[in-house]
Amino acid sequence: MHAADAHTLPPPTRASVSSSFRLHAYSVPARVVASTLLVLSAANLLQLAVLLVLDLARGDLPPPPLLLALRLLLLSLLPGGLALLLRAWVSAEVEVQPTQLVVRSRHAWFELPFDVLAGVRPWRVPLPGPGLSLRLTSGRSFRYGLQCADPTPLLAALGRAFPPVATAVDHPSTRFARARSAALRRRGLQLGVKFGLFPLLPTALYFRVHQYIAYGGLLGEYHLLGLGAWLRTLALTWLNVAAHLVLYAAVLRALVEVVSLGAAWLLPSRAEGVRKVAELTSRLAYYVGIPALVAALFLR
Repeated sequence: MHAADAHTLPPPTRASVSSSFRLHAYSVPARVVASTLLVLSAANLLQLAVLLVLDLARGDLPPPPLLLALRLLLLSLLPGGLALLLRAWVSAEVEVQPTQLVVRSRHAWFELPFDVLAGVRPWRVPLPGPGLSLRLTSGRSFRYGLQCADPTPLLAALGRAFPPVATAVDHPSTRFARARSAALRRRGLQLGVKFGLFPLLPTALYFRVHQYIAYGGLLGEYHLLGLGAWLRTLALTWLNVAAHLVLYAAVLRALVEVVSLGAAWLLPSRAEGVRKVAELTSRLAYYVGIPALVAALFLR
């Protein structure tokens, strides 16, 4: 069967010896859209962080919490969410069989005999995530790019059946993806602590200080203006703190990714070590740096 043929019929019976991988199969337009959404989301975060630093340096007041949260929602959270929806839509399965590679998407499947494959090309720019393109003997690339958090297992399985692709395992982009995947394996739990629990500490401190300064006590606003006003101030304080922590974390994440990607290309044998050091430094800057900054502000 030719590599470009697509079918809507059920896929053929699997070979007795094969390896299957869940990943995401992006067409060129889908990859461009997803990458643009992620770049827009990240660029908004970094721009807001720069503007806040400039406001602080000039002594200007920061933007109101609701305005800051609205911009984060519309220009970062929304594009990021759309990129995740697109990622889910292009989910696929790749099966490495003894004589061919089978790619199954939601609506079609493709068989790529190894005699039509010339090799693989890892993506130099890991957007919308690390991935690789399949090069055909015709000189063109397969219509779908294969994106996965860590291409190493897929490349290893493919290399056993089709040796010409084995060298891609040591490509800098693959090393970057492997190190990144290992470091972010428990990212879901980390995000819950990072943006759910941790902001409560500075929120409680700032809210208490504000209540004592403005109303003479922790429940001063409650006694003067009622429970609704007290809760509204508490919510705005939390929103303001959380938004600033998101921006701070975004800057740290950008630095980690840039340093790690550079190390993968310049010092490929040390890519994993550099990633570990960068991730540890980022965590210290967040979980130790923030309390230290808050303490400095109140003790100066």
